[in-house]
Amino acid sequence: MTGKIIPSKNIIEVRQGDTFVIKLQFHKQSAEIDLHDAQIMMQVRRKDDDSLLFSLEALPIEAEKGKFSFVLSPVQTGLAEGEYKTDMQIILNDGSVHTFFPADVNQIGIFRITQQVTK
Repeated sequence: MTGKIIPSKNIIEVRQGDTFVIKLQFHKQSAEIDLHDAQIMMQVRRKDDDSLLFSLEALPIEAEKGKFSFVLSPVQTGLAEGEYKTDMQIILNDGSVHTFFPADVNQIGIFRITQQVTK
């Protein structure tokens, strides 16, 4: 499970072919928030032509407490070494969409695949 998120640089970094779990905890004014009807999505696309490489829905862990996780499989992290673009959004039951990664509306998230040795 080799990976990390660097929020200050809008980067998700994972070793090629590894499983990586991204744990999420949503709050509203420091209190737990019930998100049992919410959908949380992540997409990764090529930088050059914007083609979709994969789309992933977060799994509820304790949705009533705002806890979810993305589980990236070796298939999803098995992309060629390099940088791709990504974002994560929450779609609430009222239909509103909120991008939470990257938090800066003027930035694009980076999904970086680093080199592996054991294949």
